[in-house]
Amino acid sequence: MARAAPDTAAAYTARASASYGLGNYLQAIEDARKALALDPNDRTAFSLMRLSEGRTKAVPDFEKTQTRLADSVEREYHGMVQQLNQLEEFRRAPVEQLGPGGVRRLTSSAAAKLSVKDYWGAHDDAEKAIALDPTNTQALYYRSVAHNLIGEYAEAANDATRALALAPGDGALRDARAWAYNRMGRVHEAAADAQHAIESDPRDAYAFANRAYANEQRGDFAAMAEDYRTAAEINPRFEPAYRDAARRHGLDPRPLSREKDGASVIERIPSKTRSFAAVLLSSLLGGLLIALGVLHVITGIKESRAAKSTPAPSGLEDSYEIGKAIGQGGMGVVYEAVDRKLQRPVAVKMLRDEFKLDDAAKTRFLEEARTVAELSHPAIVDIHAIFEDERGVALVFERLAGRTLDLILAERGRLKLPEIKRILQSVCGGLAYAHAHDVVHRDLKPSNVMLLDDGAVKLLDFGISRHAANAGAKAVTQTVTGTPHYMAPEQEYGCVRKENDVFSLGAVLYEMSTGQRPFEGSAQAKLAKAYHRPSHLVPGTPLELESLIDRALEPDPEKRISSPAEFWRQLDAVRVAGTAGSAGDLELQGNE
Repeated sequence: MARAAPDTAAAYTARASASYGLGNYLQAIEDARKALALDPNDRTAFSLMRLSEGRTKAVPDFEKTQTRLADSVEREYHGMVQQLNQLEEFRRAPVEQLGPGGVRRLTSSAAAKLSVKDYWGAHDDAEKAIALDPTNTQALYYRSVAHNLIGEYAEAANDATRALALAPGDGALRDARAWAYNRMGRVHEAAADAQHAIESDPRDAYAFANRAYANEQRGDFAAMAEDYRTAAEINPRFEPAYRDAARRHGLDPRPLSREKDGASVIERIPSKTRSFAAVLLSSLLGGLLIALGVLHVITGIKESRAAKSTPAPSGLEDSYEIGKAIGQGGMGVVYEAVDRKLQRPVAVKMLRDEFKLDDAAKTRFLEEARTVAELSHPAIVDIHAIFEDERGVALVFERLAGRTLDLILAERGRLKLPEIKRILQSVCGGLAYAHAHDVVHRDLKPSNVMLLDDGAVKLLDFGISRHAANAGAKAVTQTVTGTPHYMAPEQEYGCVRKENDVFSLGAVLYEMSTGQRPFEGSAQAKLAKAYHRPSHLVPGTPLELESLIDRALEPDPEKRISSPAEFWRQLDAVRVAGTAGSAGDLELQGNE
C-alpha cells in the first residue's frame, strides 16, 4: 500500500506497527516519521515512534530517553503546524500570479493540494509549473514547502535558494529555507535567514519561531523563550509552541502582552467604537508627529552647527556611504556602498551578527580578507580595504554589475560549448593564478562565478580558501568547508589540496553542459562515480567533453586532472561541431 499510495499516512503507520512487532525498530521509526509528515495528528505513529526510538539505544534511564524523544517530536509537531499555517497565509494572500495560464493553474493546484496535506501531489504540480516557467517563485515556494513537509530538507533549501535569487526580499521564501536549515542541523544558517527576515519585517512571527528553534538547538534557551514569546505576541497560534518550549527546559513562561488587562478591556469595546477611536487616535498622533518633526529639524540644525567644532567620526561610515543589502554568504552580509573620497561604487561585506562573538568565525573572516588582498588577477574580485572596529569586521570589495552563473543556469538550463569555454577559460585562469600563490579556493560553484555586463568573468568568495604549505603540499584541517554538491570527496574528510578545485571544476562543467548536478552531496556517490553520463542526458555531447568530466570527477586526487591549467587545455581541445578548437594560453593568463 505504501508503494501504491505513497501519500497515505495510514500505510506507513501500519508498516511501522508491523516493523515494531518484528523488532525492526529503525524501520518502524522511519515509517512513523513518514506518517507524521503526512498527518501530524496521527497519534498511533507518534506512539510507535516513541516506543521504537527508546528500544534502539541501550540507555539505562529509559524514562528520560522517552521524555527527550517526546520533546523532540513535540517540537517537530509545532514546526509542522507552523509550516502549514504560513503556507495557508501565503496561499490566501492577494498576490498577482504571473506567467502563462497553465503555470497559474498548476501553482494554484499545488497550493490547494498542500492545504489538504497532499504533499506529493503538490510537489508534482509545482514541478510541472517550474518546468514551464523556471523563474516562477510561487511554484518554487510551493515545491520547497512540499519538500519540507515530506522531509526532503536539502531539496527544500535548494528550491528556496533558487527562488530567493529571483526575489531576495520574499520573507516566506526565507522562512521556508530557515525551516529546512533547522531540520538539517545547519542552525547558524537558519538563524541568519531568520534574522534577515526579521530585519525585513519585524512582524514576521514565523521568522521569530525559526530563530527560536535554532536557539534551542544551540542551547540558548533564554533566547529561545524570548523569540517564541515574541512570535506568540504577534500571532496567537504560536502560544502553544511558546508554553511547551518553556516547559521543556524548566522555564517559567512570562505573560504575553496581549494577555494584560489593558488588552482584554480593548477587546471588550465594540468594533465600531474601536474603529472611531483608531481614527481619532491616528489624527492626534499625526499632529503630534508634525510637531515632533519641526522640533527635530530645529534640533538637527543646532547639532549640525555644534558638530562643525568637533572632529569628524572615524570608522567605516566616515569613508563609505552604506546603502541597502544586496546579498549574503555563509558568514557575511553584502551592502552596496560608495567610497566618499574616490566617489566610486563598492561592496561592503560585514560579519553577521551571530558570528560577532565567535572568534573562530572572525579569524576565518579575516583570513578571507588577507587571502583575497594578496591576489590580483582579472578573474578574481578585488578587495580595496579591511575595517575592524567595535562594530566588527568589514571588507570593501569592488562592486560588480552582472549575474552569477547559478542564476543563468536556473533560467536557461544548460549552456552551449562555446559559451562554456568562454566562462571557464577565465575561471581556470583565476584558479591557476591562485594556486600559483598557494591558495586553494575550496568553494567553487556556480553562485561564486559572476558574469559581468561587460563580458568579463569574476571568481567570488575566497572566504574558505586556505594557504597550502607549498605548491605541491597537502594540508589537513578539522573544519570541513565547501558546498557538498561540488566538494571533492577528500575535502569532506578535511583534506585540503589543489585538486579539490579541479573536482569542483568538473562538477560545474557537468552542470553547465547538462543542466543538472552530477551529485546531490553524498560522498559515497562521489567515490563510486555514480552519476549519469552527460551523453545520456544530452545526446550528442562530445566524447572528449564526457571524458574530461570523468577525469575531473575522479575520486582519487592522485589520478585526477592535476591542475586548472591542464583542465583548460583539455577543455579547449574539445571541438565544436564544424569548427576547430583554438589553443588558449592559460599559463600566460595565470602568470599575468
